[in-house]
Amino acid sequence: MTSITAPGVYFGDDAFARDLARRCNEISARLVQDHPGRFGAFAVLPLPDVDAALLEMEYALDTLRLDGVALLTSIGNKYLGDPAFEPLFDEIDRRNVVVYTHPNIPPGFDVPELILPAPLIEFIFDTTRAATNLILSGTLERHPNIRLILSHAGGAIPYIAGRIALADDNPLVSGNIPNGAIERDNAARLFPRLGSASA
Repeated sequence: MTSITAPGVYFGDDAFARDLARRCNEISARLVQDHPGRFGAFAVLPLPDVDAALLEMEYALDTLRLDGVALLTSIGNKYLGDPAFEPLFDEIDRRNVVVYTHPNIPPGFDVPELILPAPLIEFIFDTTRAATNLILSGTLERHPNIRLILSHAGGAIPYIAGRIALADDNPLVSGNIPNGAIERDNAARLFPRLGSASA
């Protein structure tokens, strides 16, 4: 499965991001068409422009017949699960789209004085932040048809699931997750093997 990962297609210019996403998706579709049965592709979307992302998703899925969408875990200072992306998740849920996620260089990465490339450890935590935000914002509960693929085995989520479950008693987020942070359906969608094993 081919996809565009970090840094994505957005470099501060919405029009450029729209054009680059379209070009990348058309090249991916041509690759799939030229090699049937060998390749699949996830569409890149020109976020943070949600309206443009909705249009590109429609084109990529309905015209190009790509297999799903690839989303970066963070875009600027926003993580998946942010209210700004709700219209996109509404449509992803309505269409029952497969969403492949890939981490990005997170906001504030350059603040600690560490000589470590972002992919070395920060990508793991960017995935963790996005998955946690998708859970605690209630995005996964509101959108039960989203089929989510997390990169890098879900980041640190398997190791800190117990800490995330503490959110059930936190009034700042507990209203978003009436079935609990580590509710079985959410766990099964984030980690299909874990979910089916615990069922």
